[in-house]
Amino acid sequence: MGYEDVRLYLFNNKLYFTGISKQLTDKIGVSFGEYELLNNMIFATEYSQTFKNTACEKNWSLLEYENKLCVIYSYNPLIICTFNDQKRELEILKINTNMPMLFKHARGSSNGVLYENEYYFIVHFVSYTQPRNYYHLLCVFDINMNLLRYSNIFKFSNSAIEY
Repeated sequence: MGYEDVRLYLFNNKLYFTGISKQLTDKIGVSFGEYELLNNMIFATEYSQTFKNTACEKNWSLLEYENKLCVIYSYNPLIICTFNDQKRELEILKINTNMPMLFKHARGSSNGVLYENEYYFIVHFVSYTQPRNYYHLLCVFDINMNLLRYSNIFKFSNSAIEY
C-alpha cells in the first residue's frame, strides 16, 4: 500500500514525484503526480507505456528537457518521454541508440540535475547474486542528452542492496 522508491523533482515551482506502487491492473507500475507541500496533498496518476512489453515498470528518472517535464525510460537505448495526461501514458520524445553497451543494464536511480548546461544522473546495476548487490555509476549528458562522460562503477557502502 502506498508508494515506494519515491523521487521528488522541482519543476516550474511545483514539486512533482514518481513512486512505485501496485497498479489497478495488479502490475507493479509508476505513479506520477504533484505533491502540494502547503496542503500536504498528493495528486497522483498511474502511468503506463505501450512501446515495450513489460510485467513491471520502475526506475523512471525525471528531468527538465526542452522546457518540458520529461522522463528517461531507459538508458540503452536512451528513451526520453513526455507524459500524455489524457491517455495516462508515456510518449516517446527522443531515442538515442548511440549509447555504450554498459548502459543496456543501467536503471534509473536519481532524477536529472542540470548544472552548467550538463545533466547529471546516478544509475544503478543489479548483480543477481545471493544476496543481490547494487552498483552505481555517475553519468553526464550535454543539453541535448548526448552522453559526455561517465564514472567507474562504485558502491556507496559495504551494504549489498543500496537504494
